[in-house]
Amino acid sequence: MGASFVNPDQSRTKMLFKAVVVGATLVTVAAAAVLPVVRRDDPVFNPDPSWPKPWRKDLLSANKSTPDAYIIANDDTWIKLDLDFPIKIFDKTSTTAYISVNGIFSIDEPVAGQPSVPEQKLPVDPAKCGTTPGAGCLPGTAIAAFWRDLQLTNTGAYGTGLGWQYTYHPGNETPHYHIYWFLCDKAVSMAPIGDTRCGKATRYIRMTFWQQNPGVFMFEYLMNDGSEGVDATMGVQSYPDYLSLTAAEVFEGRVCSLVYFDTNTRNTTIGPIDYC
Repeated sequence: MGASFVNPDQSRTKMLFKAVVVGATLVTVAAAAVLPVVRRDDPVFNPDPSWPKPWRKDLLSANKSTPDAYIIANDDTWIKLDLDFPIKIFDKTSTTAYISVNGIFSIDEPVAGQPSVPEQKLPVDPAKCGTTPGAGCLPGTAIAAFWRDLQLTNTGAYGTGLGWQYTYHPGNETPHYHIYWFLCDKAVSMAPIGDTRCGKATRYIRMTFWQQNPGVFMFEYLMNDGSEGVDATMGVQSYPDYLSLTAAEVFEGRVCSLVYFDTNTRNTTIGPIDYC
């Protein structure tokens, strides 16, 4: 299996990713009840050539002064993002994406008021959303980057307390987006590891997709020891068509991995991250 791809700023992103990982600290968050989805639209972004690049924006963030109510209110949130170029998942194309705190990226609009957790194995029939209790609602055309019950933290220190972000490189030879999830997994013990009190519950995922390669998606996973045993849902679907991988296949005993999903040729490529 071999997915074709273009990643023209790899060395620069390697340095960025390494700096983020080394400087990051997360701590324990109190478990919050599953609440209805909080929906919000992200403003349209029209890049200006005079702006610094890359252009980065927090989707949601929290720091030590963030009220618990904000963390709870944004549990299971979906945010709408208008993209500057079209992307494709299997045979469906869109310039609009919907991104969930729970590690999901979709080009189909989620069912309003229906939480995306608990996670389910792919493929997930979107017709069951809102009709089957505990079905784990997933839009028909969606990517499960790391589908788990994830949550922001407001008691740690990582810059501004960032938990969820995207970066757009508009002036690059191959314009592309990065979507970042840096969150705590509520279903995993948050026992301390060093100065990271989120411990084995830490989840860091970066998703990248390019204008020149519609249908190709890259995922960088950097977790903590024990993550390879987490039964997360990872894959992509345009129901009923799908590609899916288990955590054991992705990590293969490692705590970091690089995965390519190529929905044009229905394949995946998995390998270690050489800067882990």
